[in-house]
Amino acid sequence: MRLNGIKICNHVFFRDLETKHIAFGHIISQNWSTAFTFVNDKVHHPDNLYLTCNKCNSSLSDSFPDKDLKKEIEKTGTIGDWLRLYEKEIRDF
Repeated sequence: MRLNGIKICNHVFFRDLETKHIAFGHIISQNWSTAFTFVNDKVHHPDNLYLTCNKCNSSLSDSFPDKDLKKEIEKTGTIGDWLRLYEKEIRDF
């Protein structure tokens, strides 16, 4: 399984960050899910989560990802995409 090559802001590799500086970003924010309860059970679904750095995650706040971030998420994938792509490696780990 090779997730270490995925880049974040300023082209820093996740492998070069301390774990405490990595966060799960939500495409549909946690606050939005409380306002629109029909998505409440999907907010922590792997297809709604992606890896990001704490700084970028905090700056996004309750906003939806902008077009550049959406492109990056589409390129690198969500946690759900990784689970489907690397299911065998994860199970064998």
